[in-house]
This record gives sequence, C-alpha cells and structure tokens, in this order.
Amino acid sequence: MDVIERDRTLFEPPFVFNKEVKKSPHEVRMEALARSPLERAKYVETMLIRTAEFEQAQATIESLMQRSEALSCPGGLCIIGDGGTGKSFISEYFVRRYPIEETALRTFCPVLAMQFFATPTPRQLVADLLTALGYRFVRDDIPLKKLTPILLKALIECSVKIIMIDEAHHLIPSSGSRRNKERLGGELGDVAKNLYDKCKLPFVWSGRPSLGDLFDADKQFKSRWPGTIRLVEYKYDDTWKILLDVIDEALPMERKSGLGEATRAGSIHQITRGNFRILKSYLSECVRLACADGRQFITPDHFESARYALSL
Repeated sequence: MDVIERDRTLFEPPFVFNKEVKKSPHEVRMEALARSPLERAKYVETMLIRTAEFEQAQATIESLMQRSEALSCPGGLCIIGDGGTGKSFISEYFVRRYPIEETALRTFCPVLAMQFFATPTPRQLVADLLTALGYRFVRDDIPLKKLTPILLKALIECSVKIIMIDEAHHLIPSSGSRRNKERLGGELGDVAKNLYDKCKLPFVWSGRPSLGDLFDADKQFKSRWPGTIRLVEYKYDDTWKILLDVIDEALPMERKSGLGEATRAGSIHQITRGNFRILKSYLSECVRLACADGRQFITPDHFESARYALSL
C-alpha cells in the first residue's frame, strides 16, 4: 500500500491494508481518539516516526527497488543495530507499503521478506524464500541444486523487486573453520552471493552489529551490498527532546503531555535508555492508563504507574 504523500510529517499513522482508504495522519489519529484504551495503546506501538535514520533507509530501499528493474548489479544494504533500534520495523514498513497481491492468474510480491531464527542450511535458505513467496509445501527430497532454479523462476513470476532478510546475523557460521578470509560467511554466504548474482535483485540484510563486522571483513559481501545504515540507541540530547516532542503530537491523546520538556525527557531516557522499542512500549502503557482514567493527557502518576507496571 502506498504511504499517503499529502500532509506528510515526521509522524505517520499505522498502516491500513485497504488500498482504497487513504487518510492523512491527522485523520487516522482523530479516529484513534475514539477507541478504547487498549486500542490506543496498540496504536502507539505501531505508529511510525520518521526519524532521520528511517528516512535514509527508505530512500535507499526505494532507490534499490528502482535499480532492480534495469541493472544487473543493483546492489544492496546492510542495516545494523542492537535489539529495539528499529531494524525490524523498517522491514515491516516495506512489507505493508508493498503488500502481496493475488489475482486469478498470478501473485505479485514486490517485497520478499523473511527472517532467520537460527543459522539455516543453504538449502533451507532457498526453501524459506520459496515459503515466503507462498509455496506452502517444499518437499524435503528436492536438493539445493534443483530447488534454486525453482526459486529463480518464482522470483520472476511474482515480480519481486527486492529481498529483505531480518536477523541476518545468523548468517555468520557458529561453528567450523572461518579462516578463509574470502568466505567468512561460509557455505551459506556462498549460496546467498550466488543467488544475488543469478536473480539480479537487491538484498537488504538487517542484523546485530556482528553482521556489520562480517560485511566489513568480507569484500565479497561488501562489494555486492555496499550500503550501510547503523541504528543506535538515543543519547540524552536535543535530538532526543525533539523526538519526544514529535511523539507527543502523535499520541492519541486530546492534549500534549510535555514529553520533550527537560525534566520529563530526562526521566523517560533514564527509564528507556534511549531504546526505541522500549520507548514505544512504555508510552503505550502510559496512554492506556491515562485513557482508562478518562484523562486527556498523561499525568505524572501515569508515567510512574506505567514504569511500575512494566518493571522498568
């Protein structure tokens, strides 16, 4: 689904999957004000804040998708950061922005996204990509050599423009020899590089800082996917205060709660340690408690109660 371009601000509402419904952030926020405390809390956890890092990632990924239509070596991106800094949210954003469409004749999947839960085998990587494309059953007796052409054909048939892999630090071998500096990603890395060379689609890898170390050390990876964006936890500075001011305007509350004021901003940073995921979780609980009390803004008691409720 296309993000609404009109009235774009740093704040974007949660996605609506109905493509025919196009509402501005203000309209969606006003609708949220009429919802239950729990629904408002969910709204806080799913809303998008357009930080500078997010804008950079969006611009790069959109460019990569355009390049995939004409270039044989479109490139790629490595998004690096610790847990809770926004890596997965970027992937989820693009999956929702460009959802899978099924017609009577074929399936369109502009963004093929998957996630590593552990280090997969080379064959499992290919099989998981097919599963993400909608293949419900991939027979275990089909070897990698035969499975790869099936995937390459499916990528074309489904009009895939980009492949996004989250938790990609699992790409790093956990055992075995890694003395060969030309192939630090092991056999799995070799299969990934081979897929890129054959499908000619950009890859976006997201993972912990160790993934960045792999890309920096392996020229085969870095030359294919040269882009890098590093996400970090926020420091307590003016950027943090500005971020909280933006979020304060976006919260589904009738009045602002003074998030960006020095004392409150410092307290919130101490509680969340500048972690974006923890920040959203904490503020969603603040909103839930305030709405349950029928208040139009978050009071000091609600800030403290939310901290206690989440053991922060």
